[in-house]
Amino acid sequence: MIRTKNYMFFLVILLLVTFKNGFAQNKPFNDVTLEIIRNLYYSSVDDENDLNKLDSLIIKNFSDTLSQYPPIILAYYGGVEALRAKHAFWPFNKLSHFNSSMDILKTAVNEEPGNLEIRFIRFSILDNVPGILGYSNERERDKDEIVFLLCRKDYSKLSEKIQNGIVQYILSSGRLSAKQINLLTKSFPEYSRK
Repeated sequence: MIRTKNYMFFLVILLLVTFKNGFAQNKPFNDVTLEIIRNLYYSSVDDENDLNKLDSLIIKNFSDTLSQYPPIILAYYGGVEALRAKHAFWPFNKLSHFNSSMDILKTAVNEEPGNLEIRFIRFSILDNVPGILGYSNERERDKDEIVFLLCRKDYSKLSEKIQNGIVQYILSSGRLSAKQINLLTKSFPEYSRK
């Protein structure tokens, strides 16, 4: 009888620890966590130490399993891989990280095709790589979707400040058609050419 009680006690403790660890690895994220991830991501473009901090932060707050990431976090993790490509020395490592990045970002885009931030992350990466890598179609689809989503001026998921930054970036990319420039400058007259 004592052995059975000990066994049951051990089983209950084991279940509690398992649930606790499962919840700890899959914490729901909030706006503060996402803002920290955003800031570290953009500073990681030039600072490899921030890239390592970002990688650790994502894994610590989410999971080792990419399939469990929310799409926006998955997109930022895809961005981490792209930045690893940027910071890598050897061409093979650069290409390997870049291809990994594109696979991860494809999954994020497929999960939330109408998410402006996810589309922008992928577009901004593809805007800086040569077309010979074969992702011109994705860059064009992202560009078209970004213009469409920006013109809706829906600030419920992404703040006006961030969207204005996206407008500035995409207008300066030189990748928009005259029609797209016209659409954006009608929606955001503060960016019209003088």
